[in-house]
Amino acid sequence: MIRNAGNRSGPISAFTPARVVAILLERVDPPTVERFTVSLQKKLAWFGSTLESVEQVADQVDAFVQALERARSFGADIIMAAGASSLDPLEPLFI
Repeated sequence: MIRNAGNRSGPISAFTPARVVAILLERVDPPTVERFTVSLQKKLAWFGSTLESVEQVADQVDAFVQALERARSFGADIIMAAGASSLDPLEPLFI
């Protein structure tokens, strides 16, 4: 139990380990992919989770959708997407 500022108590839930898949657009260069992978693995491990795969895909909507479908069929609990340009309204990750 914890107490918040209002002196109310509540239960604390444990982290639930998750299997995570990351999808990166192919425009991300190999050194950046490596740094991303190592960093994400460390952060997920702190929560008891694992990075199952990092997949790079073409900058096309169909390629991204297929990668999402593969991640879902694999049974990923969390699917992360990276490499998008937040200023591009036609960005494949946003369509």
